[in-house]
Amino acid sequence: MKVLWLLLMMCGAAQAQDGWVMIAETEQMTGYFRPGDAREQPGGTYLFWAAFDYKVPQADRARSVRLAWDIDCRSMQVRTLHLTRHVGVKGDGAVVASGTKSDWTPIPPRSGVEQAANTVCPGRKP
Repeated sequence: MKVLWLLLMMCGAAQAQDGWVMIAETEQMTGYFRPGDAREQPGGTYLFWAAFDYKVPQADRARSVRLAWDIDCRSMQVRTLHLTRHVGVKGDGAVVASGTKSDWTPIPPRSGVEQAANTVCPGRKP
């Protein structure tokens, strides 16, 4: 999980034809989110999906990780609601592993998560 957070320290976005927006890239992974799928939850948080594609398939055959993230726009915190590892890219294909909810974590400044928050949170600049 910490590896995923390290990815989010990178900035920059590129719109993909399939609706995914690139939010981070390292030598090991590329991170994306889907701003069009973001929706407000009870309590004023926003749910959206993120995906990380591995540049090299992992030992369990995973080529990507897909996460449901919840952003608290008031406190600028994020938590993972659900995580799955897939044999296809951007969370496609068979699931090889899954995980559940994490604790709230502050959103790092100038990160991919902050970029996503700036897009989905009302009143923030993308």
